[in-house]
Amino acid sequence: ACLAALMQQLRARADRFATTSCTDMESLCSFVNDTDVLQVVELIDKIQFPGSADQADEVAKLNAGLGDALNATSSDIVALAVHACSLIVRKIFDEIDADTTAHWFGKKWDDQEPVVENVLVTLDDYFRDLHAWISGSFFYAKVVRFALDRFPTASRFVGRTAALPNAEVACRVIEQDVKNVHGFFSRYESELRRTGLRTADDVTKHLEPMNMLSLLVSRKLTLDDLARDLHDLDQQGLMDDASAKRAKLLKDVMGATKRLVPLSASHGAAAAADGSKSSKGGKPPKKSTFFKKTKDKTVAKADDNGMPAPPTEDASDAAADFQVKTTSLDAFLNH
Repeated sequence: ACLAALMQQLRARADRFATTSCTDMESLCSFVNDTDVLQVVELIDKIQFPGSADQADEVAKLNAGLGDALNATSSDIVALAVHACSLIVRKIFDEIDADTTAHWFGKKWDDQEPVVENVLVTLDDYFRDLHAWISGSFFYAKVVRFALDRFPTASRFVGRTAALPNAEVACRVIEQDVKNVHGFFSRYESELRRTGLRTADDVTKHLEPMNMLSLLVSRKLTLDDLARDLHDLDQQGLMDDASAKRAKLLKDVMGATKRLVPLSASHGAAAAADGSKSSKGGKPPKKSTFFKKTKDKTVAKADDNGMPAPPTEDASDAAADFQVKTTSLDAFLNH
């Protein structure tokens, strides 16, 4: 009866936190600390039987009498505390969104302002406070892990509506963002290790969507590549949660890339000029599209700005081929 009453009170507090948006962070941390000291197994071990000749025997009898209820209650208490940790992280990102994450892939980001750097500095301030406020290292580690999981690695790119003004600059900024985010969370290696991320490569896998964006914007990765990955997932039949999330990510990123990284006018003009030169030489231009990999294994040399050399094709052919590929890709995505 005592264990049931304890759990009823804890669940009531947890429900209030989940349904009340104005809950302050200190109250959430206090709840986590309360659950940390209410670990039932440890409390049972501290119970004394002053009138008993054999203290250990009495404790063993008590544990045997409680049985599975004791372990279940301890697990339930931990689960409530972990959920409170997730609420703490949600509150952090809700508070910082307007001033930081909302500008990721926005105008300030286009202007190369330190948007992601500001997010990380703000998170660092919160982590310092939470390290002091949360008594248990296990639950503090959960907060760090939830922050990594919640970090908007691709959602802001997918939600953007305006085309990227400069793909080369965007690629460079994304690559720097990846380095900054990876470096930040690598500082919390010991905390992340407690949550199952044991190596730097594990953190890198979490940032895969950001790396994917960099490769797409720089055109080192094509939409055809993602379409093949999506097709492979589709061939698996019934997907697990991880596969379903990845399939959704691929579809979202592919749709956003078509919208945000179009073939530029300068690219088409350069292609037309190269096509004209090739025609004068008596050789037809080779076709090379953004979506389709060329069978030629040679790599085009980059220009002085580090951008790949434009394909040698007539501008009208490029536009027509782009439309065909886009139409077929739309059909695939809507499948």
